[in-house]
Amino acid sequence: MNGRAKTCWRAIEARPTGSDDCVGVPRGLRLAALYRLQNGEALGGLRLVDPVRAVPMTDPADIDWTGFPVLEALEAVARDELRLLRNLLDETPPAHPVERPREDMWGIDLRRATSSGL
Repeated sequence: MNGRAKTCWRAIEARPTGSDDCVGVPRGLRLAALYRLQNGEALGGLRLVDPVRAVPMTDPADIDWTGFPVLEALEAVARDELRLLRNLLDETPPAHPVERPREDMWGIDLRRATSSGL
């Protein structure tokens, strides 16, 4: 961090990627993002910002982790992962997948060939 004082983890804001707005990011998601940054993982659609210096926080070495609630943050990561898995499982598959005619290596439509008795 080039000799500057570290930013306390409490002061860091979590913002949705592509937005400067930090309103609406719950404490749990912020803790999960901080935990992920601390452990070199992807931040899950959030970016962490030092609001005083208005710079993104991308290096865990730039942060003062004193008093960081690791267990609470790990629980938040687990809840976030569970939410993501539920979203994947709850997605409804398309009603009717589009089928393409299958052709063998000579360009014959196999469904037509079998229904016409070839």
